[in-house]
Amino acid sequence: VFGGAGFASALIAAGLVDEFQLFVNPAVLGAGRRVFDQGGFRNLRLLGSKAYACGMVVSRYAPAG
Repeated sequence: VFGGAGFASALIAAGLVDEFQLFVNPAVLGAGRRVFDQGGFRNLRLLGSKAYACGMVVSRYAPAG
């Protein structure tokens, strides 16, 4: 989703997300808005993960249940 954390949170809360792709970069950032604040799911199931030479890891998750 391109549109910010508020938009993504609204989709999650409405149950409209069937897969999450989380890109984790090895960097420290300051405060920011949380994407998962509104909930909308209980647990996530790992679908797959891939690490890259630059240190970034991409993990794919689906809502469990």
